Order: sequence, then structure tokens, then C-alpha cells
Amino acid sequence: MEGRQPVEINGQNFGVKLIRAKLRNSYAKIDGNCIVIKIPYGMDITTSEKTADELYKRMVKALQRAPGRFLENRLEFHDGQVTRALGREFLIRIEPKNAKNGSVRLDGSTLVIKVPRNMEERIEREIVSKLAVKGISRAILPLVNAKITALNDAYFNSKLNGTRINNSKRVWGSCSPENVITLNFKLLYSPPEIMDYVIIHELCHTKIKSHSKRFWKAVANVIPDYKEKKKWLRESSYLIKS
Repeated sequence: MEGRQPVEINGQNFGVKLIRAKLRNSYAKIDGNCIVIKIPYGMDITTSEKTADELYKRMVKALQRAPGRFLENRLEFHDGQVTRALGREFLIRIEPKNAKNGSVRLDGSTLVIKVPRNMEERIEREIVSKLAVKGISRAILPLVNAKITALNDAYFNSKLNGTRINNSKRVWGSCSPENVITLNFKLLYSPPEIMDYVIIHELCHTKIKSHSKRFWKAVANVIPDYKEKKKWLRESSYLIKS
């Protein structure tokens, strides 16, 4: 493993793991906070070491070039926090409850999150985060729908069949074959022009399902500097905070 040391990118450490497995081809991937390199069993030592080094260097370059794709960016929520999503302000209030499952409700501008008593701190944080995402998404969805409708009416006039908000780790948006638009929850906390770019991108898919030259030309017709928005998502999206 000499030369394949852990890598620090913007304060986050990525370890390195080399695995020999029953494979036809070698490959590398980012799995959590680890660069995982997989090499076929039958490859000789000299070739496998050279291949592992090349894959390691490739993944390090990918991390350095596009940290937004790989850096962990889980939005955290805590009791007493004031959070602003798509311009709407919410106060987070966490209350214990005598039940196995948590719940969330909106009381005016206060998001009341109830969690089971005596939870392990790590598990409680995960439950609070999941419920906060659920509650904020539900409250903000009408605003998101209005934004998507306005952009669709202005540029596409496509028949849409609904909007969803999810908390994907990798995908910023999607458009289903039935023209259901799905947006990443983190976009609610991104710069407005970034969210607009993702919406336009997905609305273009209501007309053109591929990422062909024709598709990107359609995006550019609405957002001439779309490449800058793509670059921001690739390189800086880990800066999004709640």
C-alpha cells in the first residue's frame, strides 16, 4: 500500500482499501469515507500493484476535481435551531415521547419533532434529521410546485404529473417517463440560481429524455451559463448548510 495513503479533501479524510475479488475487471469507487479498489484474484502481483496505483491516482484526482460529488453533506437539525428553506423560516423544537416511533408536525412556523425517550444520541440525530427533512419537504412542496410551474409555463408548456422531494446522496434531480419531477432536498438550501438550473435541467427532460447535444442546447437556451451551475454542484455543493 506504499504510495496509496489516506487522502484529506476539504477536512474530510478518505481511507484506502484494496480488495481482491472474483471479478473480470479492476475498478475503484468511493464508498462512504473510503477509496475502495477491487482487483481480480487471478491478476499477478506486479500487474495488480500497477493497476491499483493507477486506480488510486484516478480516484484522488476525481476527489480533488469534484469534491461536491463525494464529500459527506448531511444536513443536521437540532432543538432550538432556526432554519431557512427556500426563503421560509422554521424553528426546530424537539420533544421526547413515550412511543417506539418518532413523528413530526408543523405548528405555525415551528416544526415539532417528537422522538422516543432514552434514544442513543447517534440514533436520535438520525431520526431528527429524517423527520426534519420530511416535515420541511411537506411544508415547502407547494412553493416548489409553484416555482416548477412558473418555469414550465415560461419555457416548456409540458404536461407535468407531480413533484417530489427526496434526500438522495448523489442525484440532484430526475424526471420520470411520466414527467414526475423529483428534486434533492438540499436544493432548498442552495443558491436560488442553482435550484433553478436543476429544475430547468429536469424540465428539458420532459422534451428530450437523453443527454444529447440537442438536450444541452435546450438547457443553454434558457440558462446560457449552465456549465457554471454544473461546476458549482460538482465542486462546491458540500458547502450547503441547514
